[in-house]
Amino acid sequence: MKNKILLVSLLFVSIFCFGQNEHLKFRDIEINGTLNEFVTQLNKIGYTTSTIYDRMCSMDGVTFGKESKISAFFDSKTKIVSSLRIDFPGEKDWNTLKDIYVSVKEHLIQDYGYPTRVSEYFKAPYSEGDGNEMKAATTAGKFRYLSEWELDNGTITLQIILGIFNGRQSRYVVLLYNDKINKEVEEKEKLGGTEAEKTHLEFRDIEFNGKITEFINKLGVTANIKWTTDIKNICTFGGNFIGKLCKVSVFATPKTKKVYEIWVNFPERQKRDSVNLISDYRNVKAQITKEYGNPTSSEFFNENKNKWNYESKWELENGEILLNIFIDKQVNVKYRDKVNTEIYEEERKDVRNYQNVEPEENDVVSSEHLKFRDIEIDGTATQFLSKLKNLGYLLRNIDDGIYSLDGKFGGKECDIYFLSTEKTKTVWKVAVFFEEKRNWSFLKSDYNSIKEQLTIKYGHPKDSYNFFSSPYQEGDGYELQAIQNEKCRYLTIWELEGGSIALQISESCRLVIQYEDKTNMKKMQKENKEVKQEQNKKMLDDL
Repeated sequence: MKNKILLVSLLFVSIFCFGQNEHLKFRDIEINGTLNEFVTQLNKIGYTTSTIYDRMCSMDGVTFGKESKISAFFDSKTKIVSSLRIDFPGEKDWNTLKDIYVSVKEHLIQDYGYPTRVSEYFKAPYSEGDGNEMKAATTAGKFRYLSEWELDNGTITLQIILGIFNGRQSRYVVLLYNDKINKEVEEKEKLGGTEAEKTHLEFRDIEFNGKITEFINKLGVTANIKWTTDIKNICTFGGNFIGKLCKVSVFATPKTKKVYEIWVNFPERQKRDSVNLISDYRNVKAQITKEYGNPTSSEFFNENKNKWNYESKWELENGEILLNIFIDKQVNVKYRDKVNTEIYEEERKDVRNYQNVEPEENDVVSSEHLKFRDIEIDGTATQFLSKLKNLGYLLRNIDDGIYSLDGKFGGKECDIYFLSTEKTKTVWKVAVFFEEKRNWSFLKSDYNSIKEQLTIKYGHPKDSYNFFSSPYQEGDGYELQAIQNEKCRYLTIWELEGGSIALQISESCRLVIQYEDKTNMKKMQKENKEVKQEQNKKMLDDL
């Protein structure tokens, strides 16, 4: 009897141990072993190797009776495979796309049972069968088709996404296998073997760690460094990235000066030079993919605007990388470290609380003036107008001290307005109004793009507000109505030594940038007060 109990106990231990050591399988092949071992097994069942990157191997073959592309992801040091992604051909017809999804799902149900989680829906104004299913798939929050199996040895996720397949935009079915054991080992190695230790994102093999001056020294930059702001939170310099000249901006936390974000801006291309611009984008994307694997989200074709939206994002354990094309003429890359960004947010609160103390009336005000397109917001209206004309702006009207001009800003058509003081006619404010947009997605996209460029130039903003008020919310299809009813607030403010800059979405669905010079704004307030006093005195004298 005692031996029987021991045997049963041993059997339970053996089963338990086996369950803990068993790896997730793809077509009876364990997602385990080195890349060479895993690829060799896939070759035996008909898959052919296409390309091998630093952390990913791409293959072609037939999966569940359908042509597919396979990406095997592995640890860059141990070469152990930990996850698998299968992309099925992209389709432009909803019924065909859904048939692929359902067919693959049925195969998975036969092997693993019913999924742990299913999320399949369309949201108003779209519904399945209305003929606009593919349009819904390109609209944020209006579509989702996802099934997930949570197993003891890993997870399997099946979904329909929007992206690039064989060089063209389309919606397609993606199947993901993540082996639990190897994923955990990989994460522990990233953390240096301990869960308590946090690693940082890397830029050119240098960790986002230490002070900004130390980081710059590690990059080997010794000359032509330009510091932005007196407290040296940002520095910019010329550099070389994947063999191309670029401008690099390094952002540091306000108190401890730790690097938390880096921007890489490549030279601008002419709008007519779209071929080289897209080539720049693809070359940079290939380099980042080579190091970090396929992006979490990728470029897509915007049918409403009839153009591509070039933006790819890599969401990593220790941060994120964003690649995009700005205003149809420049490729940008942003690296953001997760740990130090959290430090930045905390330090920013402390610095803002300190800076929010109002100055006394007799405090000395800096003589430095804010600039608009490298022109100081100062001097008389006539002098300022002359300088704007030299930049190509055309005077349209003068009405009660408000000058309006036509021209371009950042390559976009716009209206320029500037205001002068009552008595001395000193310029104190400039405003840029872009063309009205009747599509929320485009309006928000332009807002975010301009915000990013202003952040590169002036540093992180002092305040930023992005929200809708009841009864409206983003994704309900009534965003423009919310804007017109003052129920949407998108506003970002930069406080600088010479004044302030504000970017906002106006009630007329237009993007507006306002520049207010600190010194001349005080002069405007003083002159307005004097004029009012003079008017009151004259009224009393007349009485």
